[in-house]
Amino acid sequence: MAEAAPAEHVAAAGPGGSGGNTPGTGAPQTGEPASANHTTGRFKAGDILIRVVLPVFITSGALAKVFYGSPYELPQFILYYARHLLGLGELRTFLSVVAIELCIAAVLAFQPRWAATVARVILSTFIAVLILQWYDSYIRSGGNSGASCGCFGAASPPVGIMLAVECTLLALTFILPRRKVTQDISSARYFALWLLCAVLSIGAFSTYRLQLIGVLRSDQDMIEIELLQEGKGRRFDSLRLAKYVDKKPSDFATGEQYWVLWRRSCPFCHELFKSRFAVRDPGRLVVALEIPMFPEPPPQDQAEDKQNIIYEPIRCDRFETATMQGGRIWNIRTPLVLHIKDGVVVEIDRSGN
Repeated sequence: MAEAAPAEHVAAAGPGGSGGNTPGTGAPQTGEPASANHTTGRFKAGDILIRVVLPVFITSGALAKVFYGSPYELPQFILYYARHLLGLGELRTFLSVVAIELCIAAVLAFQPRWAATVARVILSTFIAVLILQWYDSYIRSGGNSGASCGCFGAASPPVGIMLAVECTLLALTFILPRRKVTQDISSARYFALWLLCAVLSIGAFSTYRLQLIGVLRSDQDMIEIELLQEGKGRRFDSLRLAKYVDKKPSDFATGEQYWVLWRRSCPFCHELFKSRFAVRDPGRLVVALEIPMFPEPPPQDQAEDKQNIIYEPIRCDRFETATMQGGRIWNIRTPLVLHIKDGVVVEIDRSGN
């Protein structure tokens, strides 16, 4: 007859012991607590894309807007609807876009349970915005092949390139494998996530305010910002723009003048001259203020490409010409029209785009 097992052995073989079986399965238990991991397995290609590549991509775009952009490089329909539906001015809209992008990047990096869904939603939104911008620039406005999306401020590539990039990224979020997520993130991670978003947003706002007052930006960047935000009501001679122009309103006898900042390569500019200033008005003088191309096209290209838009003459009745200083890149979106009376800027508009 078998001898009874000692009491201590029986206790060790219980439900929590190393020699026991898992209830209902008969499988041996190890005695180790259940895993507390939020995910199973190692990082896969899809995780690297969604939780590393996309946050870096979106954060880079937000910071590029802050350091190299202005509110007026955002798609115009965003500024329009933000003002008319939400009551937000250009600066608040700009800062809101930057803050939202930084928050989205933080969610992608720190929230594994929602990361894939958020990535697909935000990329789909970006693509929709790019399609609307492409329609506005290429179709309705006459085919501006140099149109920028504003995704990276003044350094933004053409809309078509960004559209291809973001469509590819969206497709990869569905194609590349990801590890399984088993639990939500902890409250500590939530705290770290929103704290990071707050710090980044405040940093973006502070940095942009420094740029706005000219501490970190040169006149090449500040001329447009100054014109649009505080140019109305000031004398032309007191503006930064006046330092880089070869003529002044006082050089012309007519008191009422329309100064059109334009580029030869800008189809909107040529269309503006034809549609708004082609009809003679005896009491009005149009001054075509040209922003020179930089770099200038080589002489051989000028000889070979006479059909290029840069050789199209201005279709305008009674106008004078003026030129900005060459040899640099001016971050001014054209056309920009300054209505000047007796040397004072009374109105500024972008009626050509």
